[in-house]
Amino acid sequence: MAKNSHIQVTQSLMRGFSFSTKDGDKVKYLDLTDNEIKEEKVRLLGSQKFYYDEDAEEYLAKIESDFGHVIYKIKLFSKNKLSNIELNSQDLNAIKNFFEYSLKRDPRLLKEINKDSISSKILGNLTPSNLIRIVYEDKNFPKYFDDFSVNVLINNTNIGFILPSSVYYPFKKHNYNSEMYILPVNGKTSIVLIHNNDYSKFIDEKELFYLKMNDEPSIKFLNEAALKYSVNQDNSFVIGEISELERLQKIKDI
Repeated sequence: MAKNSHIQVTQSLMRGFSFSTKDGDKVKYLDLTDNEIKEEKVRLLGSQKFYYDEDAEEYLAKIESDFGHVIYKIKLFSKNKLSNIELNSQDLNAIKNFFEYSLKRDPRLLKEINKDSISSKILGNLTPSNLIRIVYEDKNFPKYFDDFSVNVLINNTNIGFILPSSVYYPFKKHNYNSEMYILPVNGKTSIVLIHNNDYSKFIDEKELFYLKMNDEPSIKFLNEAALKYSVNQDNSFVIGEISELERLQKIKDI
C-alpha cells in the first residue's frame, strides 16, 4: 500500500480543526487555487505518495510526537482543565523543533536551496528526504528560531483561528522590533514564537503572562493576516470553520 506523506502540515495539527464522519476525520478548507470551500480527509489533505522516505518519516514522527505531548498540555490549559501551564525546557525545545522542521518541510525552501547550492549543481538536487535527514543528523545546521521564545495565545471569542498549509504565519505589531510567528493548534489556541528583543513585553515581575484575545475583530485581523500570507506565498489552502472560511473567501475574491 502506497505511503501518504504529509508534505508540511501534519495530521495531528489538522485534527485540532477536524470533525468526525463515517469515512474518518475530515476538515473544511479554502482551496486557494480556485477560491472554493471544500472538505477532505485529514489523512489525504496536503499529502503526496512517497514524498518522504522511511527514514525521513521516522525522524518527522519523533518531532511530531514530542510536539504532540506539549500540545495536549496546552489544550488542557486552554479549556481551563489546568489552572496554569508550565512548559519545561524539554517542552520548549519540542515546540521550537516543530517550528524548525515545519520551515524545512516547506517545498519553497528546498527549491531555493537547490537553486543556489553549488553541490546541487554538481551532484544533483536534494530531495525532501535528503534535507530532513541532513537537518536531523547535523546538529550544527542553522536554526532560524534560536532567538525566539514561546508564548501561548488563547482565543476567547466565537470565531476560530484558521490553520494555513504552511503551518504558521508571521505577524508584525507596530510597536515590536521583529515579526512573531503564530501556529494555530485549534480554533481556540495558538502557539506564538516572539523574538527575544520583544519578549520582555510579556514578563511582569519575572512572571510570564499569556496572551488572551476577547474581541472578534482582533481574531478576524489575525485570520486575514494568515490568509494574506498564504496567498502571497502561493500556499495551497487554509483550514477552519465554515463560517470564517466563507468570510475569508469573499475577501480573497475582492
